[in-house]
Amino acid sequence: MLKNVPLSIFLLVYIGFSLIFHQAPPLSWLNRFTDFSTISGLSALLFIEFLSFSLWVLLLTPFFIISIKPGKLIAVILLILNATALFWMTSLGVVMTKAVIASLFFTDYSEASGFLNDDYMLHLVLLGILPSVVVVLVPIAPFKRRVLCLYPIFSVALIFTATSLAPNLTSWVNTNGTQLGSRLLPWSYIGQNHKLRKRFDKWILWSVFWRVCSIARWHHRR
Repeated sequence: MLKNVPLSIFLLVYIGFSLIFHQAPPLSWLNRFTDFSTISGLSALLFIEFLSFSLWVLLLTPFFIISIKPGKLIAVILLILNATALFWMTSLGVVMTKAVIASLFFTDYSEASGFLNDDYMLHLVLLGILPSVVVVLVPIAPFKRRVLCLYPIFSVALIFTATSLAPNLTSWVNTNGTQLGSRLLPWSYIGQNHKLRKRFDKWILWSVFWRVCSIARWHHRR
Protein backbone atom coordinates (compact mmCIF):
# COMPACT_ATOMS: atom_id res chain seq x y z
CA MET A 1 0.00 0.00 0.00
CA LEU A 2 1.33 3.40 -1.00
CA LYS A 3 2.08 5.86 1.76
CA ASN A 4 0.55 9.31 1.72
CA VAL A 5 2.80 11.77 -0.08
CA PRO A 6 3.02 15.40 1.09
CA LEU A 7 1.53 17.74 -1.48
CA SER A 8 4.78 19.71 -1.63
CA ILE A 9 6.66 16.57 -2.72
CA PHE A 10 3.91 15.67 -5.19
CA LEU A 11 4.11 19.11 -6.81
CA LEU A 12 7.90 19.05 -6.84
CA VAL A 13 8.03 15.68 -8.63
CA TYR A 14 5.16 16.52 -11.00
CA ILE A 15 6.61 19.88 -12.05
CA GLY A 16 10.10 18.41 -12.23
CA PHE A 17 8.85 15.70 -14.59
CA SER A 18 7.31 18.32 -16.86
CA LEU A 19 10.42 20.48 -16.87
CA ILE A 20 12.62 17.50 -17.74
CA PHE A 21 10.48 15.63 -20.29
CA HIS A 22 8.11 18.22 -21.80
CA GLN A 23 10.46 21.11 -22.55
CA ALA A 24 12.44 19.93 -25.57
CA PRO A 25 11.07 22.63 -27.95
CA PRO A 26 12.15 25.68 -25.89
CA LEU A 27 15.50 24.08 -25.06
CA SER A 28 16.15 23.35 -28.73
CA TRP A 29 15.23 26.93 -29.64
CA LEU A 30 17.30 28.38 -26.80
CA ASN A 31 20.31 26.30 -27.82
CA ARG A 32 20.44 28.21 -31.12
CA PHE A 33 21.33 31.42 -29.32
CA THR A 34 23.13 30.34 -26.18
CA ASP A 35 25.79 27.87 -25.13
CA PHE A 36 24.64 25.94 -22.07
CA SER A 37 28.26 25.23 -21.15
CA THR A 38 28.86 28.94 -20.47
CA ILE A 39 27.75 30.86 -17.40
CA SER A 40 25.47 33.15 -19.43
CA GLY A 41 23.82 30.24 -21.23
CA LEU A 42 23.34 28.26 -18.04
CA SER A 43 21.97 31.35 -16.29
CA ALA A 44 19.41 31.89 -19.06
CA LEU A 45 18.34 28.24 -18.86
CA LEU A 46 18.00 28.26 -15.07
CA PHE A 47 16.16 31.60 -15.17
CA ILE A 48 13.55 30.30 -17.62
CA GLU A 49 13.15 27.03 -15.74
CA PHE A 50 12.77 28.89 -12.45
CA LEU A 51 10.06 31.14 -13.89
CA SER A 52 8.31 28.13 -15.39
CA PHE A 53 8.43 26.27 -12.07
CA SER A 54 6.94 29.22 -10.23
CA LEU A 55 4.18 29.58 -12.83
CA TRP A 56 3.40 25.87 -12.48
CA VAL A 57 2.88 26.39 -8.75
CA LEU A 58 0.58 29.32 -9.48
CA LEU A 59 -1.39 27.21 -11.93
CA LEU A 60 -1.86 24.05 -9.88
CA THR A 61 -2.23 25.15 -6.28
CA PRO A 62 -5.60 26.95 -6.66
CA PHE A 63 -7.19 23.68 -7.81
CA PHE A 64 -5.66 21.75 -4.91
CA ILE A 65 -6.90 24.43 -2.53
CA ILE A 66 -10.41 23.56 -3.69
CA SER A 67 -9.85 19.82 -3.32
CA ILE A 68 -7.39 17.08 -4.21
CA LYS A 69 -9.68 15.66 -6.92
CA PRO A 70 -9.89 18.78 -9.13
CA GLY A 71 -6.17 19.32 -8.57
CA LYS A 72 -5.35 15.84 -9.84
CA LEU A 73 -7.83 16.21 -12.71
CA ILE A 74 -6.09 19.33 -13.97
CA ALA A 75 -2.71 17.66 -13.48
CA VAL A 76 -3.78 14.69 -15.61
CA ILE A 77 -5.30 16.87 -18.34
CA LEU A 78 -2.11 18.92 -18.59
CA LEU A 79 0.02 15.77 -18.81
CA ILE A 80 -2.03 14.48 -21.75
CA LEU A 81 -2.08 17.86 -23.48
CA ASN A 82 1.64 18.41 -22.92
CA ALA A 83 2.52 14.97 -24.30
CA THR A 84 0.33 15.55 -27.37
CA ALA A 85 1.61 19.07 -27.99
CA LEU A 86 5.21 17.93 -27.52
CA PHE A 87 4.79 15.20 -30.12
CA TRP A 88 3.33 17.60 -32.68
CA MET A 89 5.99 20.21 -32.02
CA THR A 90 8.94 17.81 -32.25
CA SER A 91 7.69 15.59 -35.09
CA LEU A 92 6.12 18.30 -37.27
CA GLY A 93 8.32 21.20 -36.29
CA VAL A 94 5.37 23.46 -35.44
CA VAL A 95 4.93 25.89 -32.56
CA MET A 96 1.72 26.63 -30.69
CA THR A 97 0.53 29.78 -32.43
CA LYS A 98 -3.04 31.04 -32.71
CA ALA A 99 -3.27 29.57 -36.22
CA VAL A 100 -2.20 26.11 -35.01
CA ILE A 101 -4.66 26.15 -32.10
CA ALA A 102 -7.49 27.36 -34.33
CA SER A 103 -6.75 24.67 -36.93
CA LEU A 104 -7.58 21.97 -34.36
CA PHE A 105 -11.22 22.96 -34.65
CA PHE A 106 -11.27 22.56 -38.42
CA THR A 107 -9.18 19.41 -38.82
CA ASP A 108 -10.97 16.51 -40.41
CA TYR A 109 -10.59 13.13 -38.73
CA SER A 110 -9.20 11.63 -41.93
CA GLU A 111 -6.53 14.34 -42.03
CA ALA A 112 -5.60 13.91 -38.38
CA SER A 113 -5.41 10.12 -38.57
CA GLY A 114 -2.10 10.31 -40.39
CA PHE A 115 -0.49 11.87 -37.32
CA LEU A 116 -2.05 9.44 -34.83
CA ASN A 117 0.38 6.66 -35.60
CA ASP A 118 2.25 4.15 -33.45
CA ASP A 119 4.96 6.67 -32.63
CA TYR A 120 2.36 9.07 -31.27
CA MET A 121 0.63 6.39 -29.21
CA LEU A 122 3.96 5.25 -27.71
CA HIS A 123 4.87 8.85 -26.97
CA LEU A 124 1.47 9.47 -25.38
CA VAL A 125 1.69 6.36 -23.22
CA LEU A 126 5.20 7.07 -21.95
CA LEU A 127 4.90 10.81 -21.36
CA GLY A 128 1.18 11.20 -20.79
CA ILE A 129 -0.83 8.14 -19.78
CA LEU A 130 1.65 6.36 -17.49
CA PRO A 131 2.49 9.54 -15.54
CA SER A 132 -1.25 10.24 -15.31
CA VAL A 133 -1.83 6.81 -13.78
CA VAL A 134 0.84 7.59 -11.20
CA VAL A 135 -0.82 10.93 -10.44
CA VAL A 136 -4.17 9.23 -9.92
CA LEU A 137 -2.85 6.38 -7.77
CA VAL A 138 -0.46 8.27 -5.51
CA PRO A 139 -2.31 9.25 -2.32
CA ILE A 140 -1.74 12.78 -1.09
CA ALA A 141 -1.47 13.41 2.62
CA PRO A 142 -3.96 15.77 4.26
CA PHE A 143 -2.81 19.37 4.23
CA LYS A 144 -3.83 22.69 5.68
CA ARG A 145 -5.38 24.98 3.09
CA ARG A 146 -4.08 28.02 4.94
CA VAL A 147 -0.56 26.80 4.33
CA LEU A 148 -1.27 25.92 0.71
CA CYS A 149 -2.62 29.42 0.10
CA LEU A 150 0.89 30.70 0.82
CA TYR A 151 2.34 28.79 -2.15
CA PRO A 152 1.04 31.19 -4.84
CA ILE A 153 2.05 34.17 -2.72
CA PHE A 154 5.59 32.86 -2.37
CA SER A 155 5.69 32.08 -6.11
CA VAL A 156 4.73 35.63 -7.02
CA ALA A 157 7.29 36.97 -4.57
CA LEU A 158 10.01 34.73 -6.02
CA ILE A 159 9.14 35.75 -9.60
CA PHE A 160 9.27 39.42 -8.63
CA THR A 161 12.60 38.92 -6.84
CA ALA A 162 14.14 36.96 -9.71
CA THR A 163 13.08 39.45 -12.37
CA SER A 164 14.31 42.35 -10.22
CA LEU A 165 17.71 40.78 -9.56
CA ALA A 166 18.23 39.78 -13.21
CA PRO A 167 17.06 42.74 -15.33
CA ASN A 168 19.10 41.71 -18.37
CA LEU A 169 17.60 38.21 -18.42
CA THR A 170 14.14 39.67 -17.79
CA SER A 171 14.56 42.07 -20.70
CA TRP A 172 15.74 39.21 -22.94
CA VAL A 173 12.72 37.09 -22.00
CA ASN A 174 10.38 40.02 -22.69
CA THR A 175 12.00 40.67 -26.06
CA ASN A 176 11.75 37.02 -27.09
CA GLY A 177 8.48 36.35 -25.29
CA THR A 178 6.56 35.42 -28.43
CA GLN A 179 9.12 32.88 -29.64
CA LEU A 180 9.72 31.44 -26.20
CA GLY A 181 6.08 31.43 -25.13
CA SER A 182 4.95 29.53 -28.22
CA ARG A 183 7.34 26.68 -27.31
CA LEU A 184 7.11 26.53 -23.53
CA LEU A 185 4.57 23.96 -22.32
CA PRO A 186 1.88 24.29 -21.09
CA TRP A 187 2.05 28.08 -21.40
CA SER A 188 2.15 27.97 -25.20
CA TYR A 189 -1.36 26.60 -25.73
CA ILE A 190 -2.76 28.19 -22.55
CA GLY A 191 -1.55 31.61 -23.67
CA GLN A 192 -2.78 31.19 -27.22
CA ASN A 193 -6.14 29.98 -25.97
CA HIS A 194 -6.33 33.11 -23.83
CA LYS A 195 -5.71 35.27 -26.88
CA LEU A 196 -8.41 33.45 -28.81
CA ARG A 197 -11.08 33.72 -26.13
CA LYS A 198 -12.90 36.51 -28.01
CA ARG A 199 -13.09 34.29 -31.03
CA PHE A 200 -14.02 31.04 -29.30
CA ASP A 201 -15.95 30.36 -26.13
CA LYS A 202 -14.24 30.50 -22.75
CA TRP A 203 -13.93 26.71 -22.56
CA ILE A 204 -11.59 26.40 -25.55
CA LEU A 205 -8.95 24.50 -23.56
CA TRP A 206 -11.47 21.83 -22.61
CA SER A 207 -12.67 21.71 -26.21
CA VAL A 208 -9.15 21.06 -27.48
CA PHE A 209 -8.75 18.26 -24.95
CA TRP A 210 -12.01 16.54 -25.88
CA ARG A 211 -11.29 16.99 -29.59
CA VAL A 212 -7.95 15.22 -29.17
CA CYS A 213 -9.67 12.44 -27.22
CA SER A 214 -12.33 12.07 -29.92
CA ILE A 215 -9.72 11.80 -32.65
CA ALA A 216 -7.80 9.20 -30.64
CA ARG A 217 -10.97 7.12 -30.05
CA TRP A 218 -11.85 7.31 -33.74
CA HIS A 219 -8.37 6.16 -34.71
CA HIS A 220 -8.50 3.31 -32.19
CA ARG A 221 -11.85 2.06 -33.56
CA ARG A 222 -10.42 1.91 -37.08
